[in-house]
Amino acid sequence: MKTKDYKYWEKKISQKINQLWQKSNKFLPCHGPSHHWRVWKNAEKFGKKKGADLEILVASCLLHDLAAFNKSPINGHNLQSAKIAKSVLESINFPKEKIKVVCGIISTHRSGKKQAGGLEGDIMKAFDKVDTLGPMGVYRIITPMSIRGYDLTTIVKWFLTDGKVKRKWQAIKFPEIKRQYRSDYLYTLNFFKKLAKFK
Repeated sequence: MKTKDYKYWEKKISQKINQLWQKSNKFLPCHGPSHHWRVWKNAEKFGKKKGADLEILVASCLLHDLAAFNKSPINGHNLQSAKIAKSVLESINFPKEKIKVVCGIISTHRSGKKQAGGLEGDIMKAFDKVDTLGPMGVYRIITPMSIRGYDLTTIVKWFLTDGKVKRKWQAIKFPEIKRQYRSDYLYTLNFFKKLAKFK
């Protein structure tokens, strides 16, 4: 079989995640298709520069948070997302030898875990963390915690005092990405420092 262009997979996977979103209870809107799409569009440009396998990268980016479409625990969503991703990729006949790689990337993309998938895994993880920085990042941090019933004191403690924002920043392995998004990181840090005064 002739290898398909990664844009073919972008279209097929996008159709699938939109279908899954429409059928879901839309538990975390901040982790819906728009989040996946932002991660992918940023990663696509960078992945091209780095010579990444764009088939693996597009699948990883567009499928990495699928468990958040329906009610899911705060911990372990990465493993659930990997299971759903496997089913999606098999249903569209994605290259079998790459499905395991994609699922490995998705299952290890949380900040504290060692990232699987080599270059493609590091790129996906970096741009997933980028999407938690700046104004969009603040929205994406506060919204899921609020939906899950956490109060302001707990949110500030977890992300500022316990260093979750810093760990997300440290999970980005590429100095050039850090240079580009440093102002967004500082914005997020300063926002939570100001928010801490209102506890």
